Amino acid sequence: MAKRKNYYQKKNRKTKLGRVEGIIATVLVVAAAIAYFIYDHLPAQPLPGDGVSVHFIDVGQGDSTLIQYDGHNILIDAGENDQGNVVVDYLKSQGVDKLDLMIGSHPHSDHIGGMDTVLKAFDTETILMPELSKENTPTTKTYLEVLSAAEQQGKTITVAAPGQTFTYGQAKISILGPVQEYNDLNSNSVVAKFSYGDTSFLFGGDMEAQAEQDLLESGANVKSTVLKLSHHGSNTSNSQDFLDAVQANDYVICVGSGNSYGHPHQEILDRIAGKSVYRTDLNGTIVFHSDGANLTVTTER
Repeated sequence: MAKRKNYYQKKNRKTKLGRVEGIIATVLVVAAAIAYFIYDHLPAQPLPGDGVSVHFIDVGQGDSTLIQYDGHNILIDAGENDQGNVVVDYLKSQGVDKLDLMIGSHPHSDHIGGMDTVLKAFDTETILMPELSKENTPTTKTYLEVLSAAEQQGKTITVAAPGQTFTYGQAKISILGPVQEYNDLNSNSVVAKFSYGDTSFLFGGDMEAQAEQDLLESGANVKSTVLKLSHHGSNTSNSQDFLDAVQANDYVICVGSGNSYGHPHQEILDRIAGKSVYRTDLNGTIVFHSDGANLTVTTER
């Protein structure tokens, strides 16, 4: 009987130890979950330094955006041909004396028309444009002038490709698309995401809804704080699925007053109703400032 009693004592001891171990494991899991929740909900902290400024320049019916951080300057598009000097003057007013990166989202004149003028005014380290097939490569005067201006600087145009990252200290710009080649130049637009701390800006040129869908299916991380609506707020872009994936807090529409295309389309404005929306036709040049945690916005009008 003594042996049997000892056996049960050992068995009970093991059972108790198992329960204790189970309780400890449960406590550890719960503690880890609480710690993750707390960390995930901590308010974002500002980064040291003067932060980032993102300028959506009013160039009428076209796009042009200047990003500045710690002495670095990035330009995405430069408006129509007649807006080149407007962009140059604006860059100079912001203290720009050189460009680290210039992105021509796609070779339509309302995006690259002023690029040749800008290239002649500022030394540019890297020029990035989408890859185009022979059939899709334009022969327009506008496009050829950009190529000529780049050649005069002794620069070779870098082909944009998903996965490319350009890092400037604590800021970076990531190329997300296009993820395939399209017959439509709009959908061949370079898709770029600029990130600084917990804030980010997404630029998609004029990419259309099919390119948006393909981008989502590629697994690209499009979630961003600020979205520049594609194609000037056209209803051929800015699908509901894409807007839902981006989850932007603020929207920017680069568009000309009274344009003949009816941009931005009311359908798109309805999709972002209740959100913060800024328009160059109404607000003029729009400037966001980020400290890595928070955004402030100033507008020309």
